[in-house]
Parts: sequence; C-alpha cells; structure tokens
Amino acid sequence: IRFGSVNSGSIMGSVVGPSDTYPLSVPSNWTKATITYNFRTNLVEMEEHTEADILPVLSHMGAVPSVTNAGTPVSITASVTNREDYDLYLEMSHNNEPFVDQAYTLNENEELEYGFTPMAGVYHIRLRAFNTLTSEDLVFKGIVVKVLGEQAPLKALTGNPYEEINWNAIQRNKANFHVHTDWTSDASMQAHQVVDLYHSKDFKILPITNHNFSSYPWFLFSMFKTSWQDRDPETLGILSFPGNELSANNHHNDFFTGRNDSGADLEQSFALTQSLGGMQILNHPGQYWSILANYGPMQKNSPEWFADIFSRYESIIGLEVYNQGNKHPYDRVLWDEVLTLSMPERPVWGYSNDDAHHVNQAFFNYQFMLMDRFDIPALKESMLNGRFYFSYEYGGTGNAMAPGIDGITVDPTSQTITIDTPDDQVYWISGIDGEGSDRQSAVVGIGKTFVFEGFRGNYVRALITNLYGETCTQPFGFDDADVTGIDPMKREDRTSIVIFPNPSQGTVYIRSDQALDHILVYNSMGQVVRSFSAKNQTEIELNLGGLKNGMYIVSLRMNHGIQNRTIIINR
Repeated sequence: IRFGSVNSGSIMGSVVGPSDTYPLSVPSNWTKATITYNFRTNLVEMEEHTEADILPVLSHMGAVPSVTNAGTPVSITASVTNREDYDLYLEMSHNNEPFVDQAYTLNENEELEYGFTPMAGVYHIRLRAFNTLTSEDLVFKGIVVKVLGEQAPLKALTGNPYEEINWNAIQRNKANFHVHTDWTSDASMQAHQVVDLYHSKDFKILPITNHNFSSYPWFLFSMFKTSWQDRDPETLGILSFPGNELSANNHHNDFFTGRNDSGADLEQSFALTQSLGGMQILNHPGQYWSILANYGPMQKNSPEWFADIFSRYESIIGLEVYNQGNKHPYDRVLWDEVLTLSMPERPVWGYSNDDAHHVNQAFFNYQFMLMDRFDIPALKESMLNGRFYFSYEYGGTGNAMAPGIDGITVDPTSQTITIDTPDDQVYWISGIDGEGSDRQSAVVGIGKTFVFEGFRGNYVRALITNLYGETCTQPFGFDDADVTGIDPMKREDRTSIVIFPNPSQGTVYIRSDQALDHILVYNSMGQVVRSFSAKNQTEIELNLGGLKNGMYIVSLRMNHGIQNRTIIINR
C-alpha cells in the first residue's frame, strides 16, 4: 500500500506486511478483504469478509434534472447488477434530515424509477442493498439533487473542451508539468536522471520546474551543473520548454518565458508572465488554503480570491488539483468552488502533477494532452483550451493504469454527455455539497452518460475510477439557454465591457460598446438575486444594496449573445 499523510505533511510512503504493526497478509481462507488508509488519522485498517458472495454493483444513477428550480418534477433512475440475492431500498433525505425509504417502480429494463416534486434545498438520494441470508448491508455512493430557491433560467451546454476532437486520430501525449532536480535544495535527482526516468515510461511532455531557475535547454545541462549530463529532447521524442516554479509566494509554475526569478510579488509575477506571452499553473493550493478556515470574501487564498485571480489573468491556465499523488485531498473541493464562481465565462482547467523531488515520487500523476500535432503550438492550444484529461494512479507504476478515455460524445438531441471508458465507474460532479469542513464535491449523477435535460447548473465534470486510480475530465460549461442554443463567443469577438467600482460597496456602473438588453446577477449557488431591464442602453447603474459580501456573476444579455463578468461586494 502506498500512502501519504496530510496531517504530518509526509510525502508518499509504503506499508508492507505481515508485521506486528501492519499485519496485512490475507489468510488463505479469506475470500474478501477491504484495506483502507484513513488520511485523517494516518491509520491503515483491514476488514475481513468470509462469505464468497457476489456483490451487487450500482452501474447507473441519475436525476433529471439534477440542478433545478423548486416545483419542477424530478425523475430518478438507477440500475443495479448482481442484485438477485439482495433487497434494494431507495432512500432520500432533504436538507440533511434522516433518510426515508421511497416506493420505487421497475421499468421494462429492470431500472428503478422514482419521481417527486422538490422544494428548495438539497436532496440526497442513495440505494441500499440488504442480503437477508447473510445480513450484509451495502450502502452505495449516492447523488444529490440541488433545488434552487430562486427561479434560475434553463441552461444550455455552451462549453465543451473536447468538441473538435477526432478521438480515432488524436494524439494522446503523456505529460507531467511539475518535476524537480537536485538544483532544488530538497530534491535528489540529477537533471539527466529525471529525463531518463520519465522517458523510460513514455512521457512525451516534460518541462523541468526547479525552484526559481529555468534549467533549459537540455543540451546545456552540463553547463548548469558539472555533474549533469546533456540530453537531446528531439532524439528522445520529448517536447521540452522553459519551466520554473516561482516559489517566493504562492508557488506557481511559469512556462515558455525563460524567467529565472522567484515571483516575489505575486500579482506582478502573474502580470509579467502574461505580458511575456507565457502560461502559468497554480501549484498545490492545499498548501495555502484550508477547508477548515473561515475566509472573508476576498481574503487571500479564499475560493473567491482564486476565482478573481483567474478572471484577471488569462495566462493562468489551470490549478493543480492532484499533487504528489493525493497529498492535498481537498484541492478538488477548492476546484469545484472556483468553478462554481467562474464557469462558464472563465474555465479553470485541472492538472495532476508529480512535483517529484525523489525517484519514489514519480509516476503517480499525469495527463494525456490531446494534440493534432506533436509540437509546441499544438501543446499550447491543448493547455489553453482544456483539450486533455488527467489522472492519479494509486500505485505509481508509470504504466498509466488509471482509467483511460476512448471518447466523449455530446448529443444535443438527447441532451446527453457520454464517456467511452472501459468498465470503470463514472461520477458526474457539479458544485459543492455540505457546509464548513464537511464540504465535498457534489455528485449529481453516476454512470457513463449524464443527462443535462432541464439542467440549471453552470458546469459539470466527470470523475472516473477503477481499482488502480482516478481520472478527471475538464469541466463542461452551461449558459442561459436560447431557443436554439447559443455558441460560446470567441475571445476576439467579445464586447468591451467595463464594470466599476469593483470591488463595490453596493452600487456599480456598467459601460458597454454594445447595447444591453437585460442583466441578471447570480450568487455563488447559481441563484438569481437581481434582475434589471437595460432597454438597449450602453451605460447603466445597478443598485446591489442588500446583497451579502461575496462574489457575484453579472450576466449581460445583448443582441449577439451573452457575456458574464465577476464582481465583488465588500462593504
């Protein structure tokens, strides 16, 4: 078992058995054992099962719609295999009340069906399987249905990072964007050892990101440090380019600029990379933010602060949501909080990087960049537009054993997103469930197909799991639906809009070079909190008095489309 401790800050390690401390060998008369590592307590626990039964499997569970308005009928469907020896119970709770059994029906496909008309709040729906012979009681991972208190508009799928991909012809280039050599004081590998190590496992994209120094180009390794040996990336079939982990403040990787500084002033560092035409990834955010902290609306490292940084710097293309295996497990929660604030106008792409300082930290994290050509311009296009998926492999074998993706299909007629992946479990996530330190990413569907009919959320993403690891897609964006749907506007076609002051104490002014038709203001839950008729004006004053401090999305309707802007209320 490989593991890491969040509490102690240790990196990846190993537990082996049998031993007095960790007696993990499985006796020959056992038919099933569950071994669990608890990152909260740093304990390894093993549970013995002695019945050689065939367990039921939840293959699909969905709600249509999964994010909706109060009073809109919701239909629940679920499919369970290997359930012959089990009684199934459909259970539901509203706003964390106790779960109550619901009377479901079976359709012609032997799927469970249940319908209800919801009130505002959050419904948790789960299935329980009970074996009357063995008394084994299984509770499957469930889904949530979010019911908004305000009448949120219907959404249309307008952001699909995989839209133009020919999955039969596209290149899948394995990449790691965060790795260190012994130039970094707490790392042990020499530069040529790093290159050879990742080359041995068929990595095709590998920038070296030492702290505050660009170890580029590779054919000058021996000039940077006499013990290093030069390498030729072209001969090795690897794309290399300048990289640097700027680490005087919140660590962030800089690419393509050749910077050799430390990024001491964070905002100046972001602005400098943007002015130089480079790209940046914000590294291991769990090192700076905490799910236990109570942040002010724009306090540094709050979700609102991260969303604001992304809104102001297009050069910051993504966020590390896996680092050194899974060293900061709550970083996906932060990602979902940021996506709730920023989507669909400003997608934030997720990354999974080794941040390897030593050999035993390599190969746990990677992404497959989907590229039409094997060159730097094609790589930049994939990085900028989210044309990739990323994985965390539990064993770190280097053989990419976490789930793969053979294709992603969006059907606008049936209003579905389907992932082609071999025999893996797929969870569809949109926003956050719970409060305070109990916050977690909200699962709104289970199965390879997500139905977005009647959807009123602003994004959804997929998490795919198997025995060896987990893989994430990038987020799909949803915007207010038109009669025929709308296409996302290209950046060069966007209207020039100015909103000031921002942050504001309650009154904001909007200036646009295109006539405005209607303006809606959403809170972080996607609820409409203000609505204004602009009457084809290009300048308008908005009174946002009475709104709580925090981040809001201003959605501006114009004749040629919709644009969203982020504002902060801070009295």
